[in-house]
Order: sequence, then C-alpha cells, then structure tokens
Amino acid sequence: MPDIHIIGKGAIGLLYGYYLQPHYAVTLCLRAQLPHSHFNYWRNDECTAFAPKIEDIESQDKIECVIIPTKAFSVLDAFNAIKPRLSKHAVIILSHNGMGSIELIAPLLSGQQQLFFLTTTQAAYKRSQQDVIHTGHGMSNLGAVNAAAKANQAKVFKNLSVAIPDLHLVDNIEQLLWQKLIINVAINPLSAINQVKNGQLTQPKYASQVLHLVHEAYQLALVQGVKIELHKVLYLVYKVMRDTADNFSSMNRDIAAGQPSEIEAICGYIVQLGQQYNLATPYNMDMLKQINHYANAKKSAPDGTLLH
Repeated sequence: MPDIHIIGKGAIGLLYGYYLQPHYAVTLCLRAQLPHSHFNYWRNDECTAFAPKIEDIESQDKIECVIIPTKAFSVLDAFNAIKPRLSKHAVIILSHNGMGSIELIAPLLSGQQQLFFLTTTQAAYKRSQQDVIHTGHGMSNLGAVNAAAKANQAKVFKNLSVAIPDLHLVDNIEQLLWQKLIINVAINPLSAINQVKNGQLTQPKYASQVLHLVHEAYQLALVQGVKIELHKVLYLVYKVMRDTADNFSSMNRDIAAGQPSEIEAICGYIVQLGQQYNLATPYNMDMLKQINHYANAKKSAPDGTLLH
C-alpha cells in the first residue's frame, strides 16, 4: 500500500489517520499551516499522541491513495484541489454523510482511477483543534464504485483492514449508502432542531416525524431500484438511536456551533430526487427549510443562541 493522504483535519479523518499511521505513512493535506505538530487521540480518558505528516493541499507531490472525509458540501472542492496530483491508478476513497458526491466525482476520473466509498458508524468529535475524542466504536464498510475499483477491491480492502477495525468489504455499496442516508434523514435534522442527543429521539413525541421522514426516503430508494424493507430500516434507525444514545449527531453539533451542515446532501438529496420522480417529500422539505433557517438564525443571533 502506498502512502495514504487524508484531506482536512476533521474528527473522522483524524480517526482514520490515527488507525492508519502505525501501518502506513499518513499525510494530512491542508490549506493552512497548523500551530502544533501532533494530534491527541482520546478514548476513555486515555490519550495517545500521533503525528501525521502535514502538507499543503496544493503540493506537487503525486498521490496514490487519498481519503476524502470532508463534509459532503466540501467534497467537490477538495477533490478538485488534489485532482492534478492524482496518479494514473490512484485510489480515491470518499467518506461522508449523505449522498450526491459520487455523481459529481465519478465523471471526473480517468478510466484507471479507482473510486471507493467508505461508510462508518465510528463516532468521534474534536474537543479542540488538537484533540479528537473517540466516543463510540462501530462497523465500517468499504465498497467499490467504478469498474477500476472493483477490479482492485480485494487488494485495497486487505491493505486497509489491517489498520481500520471492523472493516468489511461490500458488493452493493449503493444499498448501504441508502441505508445510512435513511438513518441520517431520521436522526440528524430532528436532533439538530430540537438540540437533543440521539437517544432522546426514541421518545413517542418524535415517532410520527421519524416514520414520515423514513417513509419518504424509503419510497425513493425503491424507485432507484434499491432492495430495502421499511420495517427493517425503521428497526435499524431506532437501533442506531439506542446504540448512540449519549451522542450528539454531527448536524446537531454543526448547528449548535453555527457551522454549515450536510442537510443538502441528506434531506436536500431526498427533496431533489422527489422532484425528479414527481414524489412528494413534505417532511424532508420541512427539515431542509428548518435547518437552513436555524443556520441563518444562528449566524445572526447576537448572543450566539438559536432563534425560535
């Protein structure tokens, strides 16, 4: 396995970097220099320092393998920044919430460049610019997107699985992406708007909204040819709520901090697809509007609080 480049310094990207560094040379590609030379990985109040190489994202060095774990809305910009550096057979691994990036990135690749998607239920957040807190272990899934990736997927999986725990190679990444999208549709916006932890969404007062949000996404998955069962995905949604009961969703944290969220790649993706297939998605549309309203209100609130 060649050196592995990771775009940005987000929590999940740093978590991948921490796992990969004992096995590979890891480089973080950033747009600005850091005031520190290492990061701190925290788990159960125990700290381990790790120090990946840092380089400018516009460096001229070739990239053989890159993970892009940025927010969904930043994926295209991040890819375009490193596109001139990609080798002829480069491995490109996308990893984020929501959908829509594959359609943007796949047409930009040469025939021999390999596109993968990495989903994960690992949970982490950054307590500071230097400290990443690992709040929950979970399963990760790697899936090949294009033909070049499928031809080399066994080798890529073997190399990554020695470093990333509980990693699985899947044949149908589209189904897993839809499954995760439906989970995100149900959890992220509601937890952000109501500023609650994931586990609180199991309360009966949220049941109707959860059901309608899931059902709208489920209908569109069927239209897309994804084989999925409503009762199974609903069970999974509530299982994730319970398994991550003490965690805040990423959208919850983004809205609380006044940062851009991935709502356009989650509920926005459902709304856009619904318009394409002439299927009504009023509940996802409502979440899209509310999150955008809250984001704008957060920016304009003089005391930094959410406006209702």
